[in-house]
Amino acid sequence: YKDEKLSPTLAYKFVKFMKASDSEEAFYNDKLKQLIEEYALRDEKGQIATQDGNIRLMPAKIQDFNNAANELQETEVEAPNVQFKISELEQIKLSVTDLYALDDFVTE
Repeated sequence: YKDEKLSPTLAYKFVKFMKASDSEEAFYNDKLKQLIEEYALRDEKGQIATQDGNIRLMPAKIQDFNNAANELQETEVEAPNVQFKISELEQIKLSVTDLYALDDFVTE
């Protein structure tokens, strides 16, 4: 929907929503990279070792990695402080899946 022409108000709300979401995703991805850097096995060149496309972890540290990854998964994220009125969303076509994803941010 990012290329659809919307009213300035609705477009602004979507931009705020997307920026807040991107920030939370960047935080998660950075922390996950740090965990991988800390717990991954290294090959002879010092690169992260993989097998069948999966990152190989240090055997003695697998439980530590799992605990840290689970803690990261459970981290509370800050929801964007944006509310859409259902009438504002009438200017774009949304699927039921789209509305389900936006449900916490839509008011009547």
